Amino acid sequence: MTLLDYERFLKTVQTTHKIVPLHEYKMLVENGEKSIAGLRHDIDYSLTFLKGIVKVEQALGVCSTIFLPSFRSNIPQGDEWSYLKSLEEVGFEIGLHYATITEYLTSGFQRTQKEILESSLNRLRKVFNVKGCSSHGDDYAKKYGYVNYLVFKEGADSWRRREGNEDVTAIDVFGLTPNPVPIGELSLADVGLEYEAYLLPMDGYVSDCSKFDYENYVDNLLSMVGPGDNVEILIHPIRWQLSRELLHRSWIFLESDE
Repeated sequence: MTLLDYERFLKTVQTTHKIVPLHEYKMLVENGEKSIAGLRHDIDYSLTFLKGIVKVEQALGVCSTIFLPSFRSNIPQGDEWSYLKSLEEVGFEIGLHYATITEYLTSGFQRTQKEILESSLNRLRKVFNVKGCSSHGDDYAKKYGYVNYLVFKEGADSWRRREGNEDVTAIDVFGLTPNPVPIGELSLADVGLEYEAYLLPMDGYVSDCSKFDYENYVDNLLSMVGPGDNVEILIHPIRWQLSRELLHRSWIFLESDE
């Protein structure tokens, strides 16, 4: 897919929906507005492909939310800080793409989940006004059957209702720890956050992790944007600047963020 494909995707969504960053999406939806599309980018490995995506958005008068990874200490670095700050100053939103439970497990339990979260947030908050976060679906989470938003009370409560596990306060991660891992001990407010992307109210969820036929990929994504619906749209910048072969390879490495 190409940046021209991305431009066509956004232009088509704009004919029926107002496209906004997630903090604005939350406000509008909670006020009863309809036909709102919250646009977000989860950065997993690199900011290399972001500028091309942003140029398309700015040409169309669109702003989005950019979630930066807690699990990559080199993102952002150097001039990337000032570039991202310049985006925030014109209406883009910067948030945290986190893998707190995984970091807790793989760090040998040397820090609490709250300490891990606060360390990542404090680093970003030296420059950005961070209001929201999005859970990362990493290899550990897939292998051991958990989602990182279980670190939050709001996420754990949602999971308990969905799975019928109302009394579960910890999860077993077989082979990694002799003791169950506590879940839901923090609220979003405990670390100064207003929302978790996966927990926002929505009628539909559109993700470029969806494995559609390459030739009709954009049309298939557009078919997921229902008229009048409030939808959240997840876009990985790298996937809109890859050949067919590399796009399929990216599904192998990036399919976790659904």
